[in-house]
Amino acid sequence: MPFEALVEKGVHKGSIIGLSLTPMRAILASVCEDKTIKLWDYSDDYKLVFSHYFIESPNCVALHPLSY
Repeated sequence: MPFEALVEKGVHKGSIIGLSLTPMRAILASVCEDKTIKLWDYSDDYKLVFSHYFIESPNCVALHPLSY
């Protein structure tokens, strides 16, 4: 499934700064200029699993390879 679907949905208000995937589960993490980090289940048409707003803009996101 292409990641363009995530961008085309307009789920972030700003540019996406970073993405992280885990090989053990169909989870994608995105971090954006809108000061949010969001976790997506990309096996289910990019269903939003978690979202967190930060006071300061996060610069990166990383998922543990074993999905802990």
